[in-house]
Amino acid sequence: MRLRKLNPLNDFTDQDTKKDHGEAIALALQNAAQLRNDADKLRDDVSPRSAMRSACQYLALAQSYPDSSAKLFHFAGHQFRRAEQYKRAAECYENSGIIVFNALLRGEDVVEKDKELGTRAVGRAKNLYSELGDAAEADRTHILGYDLLRKDCSRSNRTALKRFLLALWSLTSRYGTSVNRWIGSLVVILCILSLTYLTLMRGQTHFHKAPDEQSFPAVSALYFAVVTTATVGYGDHYPISAIAQFVVILNIVCGYVLLGTGATFLTRR
Repeated sequence: MRLRKLNPLNDFTDQDTKKDHGEAIALALQNAAQLRNDADKLRDDVSPRSAMRSACQYLALAQSYPDSSAKLFHFAGHQFRRAEQYKRAAECYENSGIIVFNALLRGEDVVEKDKELGTRAVGRAKNLYSELGDAAEADRTHILGYDLLRKDCSRSNRTALKRFLLALWSLTSRYGTSVNRWIGSLVVILCILSLTYLTLMRGQTHFHKAPDEQSFPAVSALYFAVVTTATVGYGDHYPISAIAQFVVILNIVCGYVLLGTGATFLTRR
């Protein structure tokens, strides 16, 4: 895992919004307390115009003061959403999660409340991106959410099994977002297992073969790797030595892992 870059959130096309943001940036550097007070007051106003002004003010504060920006980006996301600027809202929520994730990655002491804030923000960003039809952005925030969970697990006393499963899911399919990665993992595992079985089958003492078979053809190794990974197992070939049985056990585990991670493609859509 590596540090993530924030969404810039500076390219406003609407002139009123651009003006509000510019004025808020200037005031943030002069009197941040006054700007925060103004933003909090506008947050209670239900009009879209007030929501937009408040969003720009929270955004300016977040961009000017990194130490408290996770919460401020989150507030900006709320206000942009009230103003029906859903893409901006999603980007602000995503930034909130990125800040928490980067802090964990740098080894900083992040309080539980901020971790929960980051997790909620990433979930909201993902939902908004999905509603907008931005599949790539939704996948990106989906990955960020699980990276955040995985990094949090590594810094706490949670089970090692959960950390291992998250790492395995990331390795094989990047949390169910990359079909190509999953297929690549499947091909690599099948190649390794096929070569292992081919070596064992040539030893003549590791696998049972039919009486009319003089030796195992090379395709038998690939065949056995595929049917075992798919948990089919026809029984025409089976291991008889301890080392071959151990390899088959590993193969079965790999098969269930690949089937499980592959199923996440269906559950995410």
